[in-house]
Amino acid sequence: MLNEMLGHLERQPRNKDRRVAWLKFVEPLLHGTGLVLVAHFSRIFPLFFKWLHADDDETILLVRVHAFTHDY
Repeated sequence: MLNEMLGHLERQPRNKDRRVAWLKFVEPLLHGTGLVLVAHFSRIFPLFFKWLHADDDETILLVRVHAFTHDY
């Protein structure tokens, strides 16, 4: 499931509605995947780094919360 979500996000990384919705509601999924999440780091972190340079503050704040303040 995470693989499919990441595929859609990689195809449209600049889609603001999609990235904001994903960042708002993905936390339970990330916590639930546990150690399997490590296998997806190579796909998740490039998206986070692209989104850190987005043109809207909401995306930047959500990325900072998810990428730098949580223990997954």
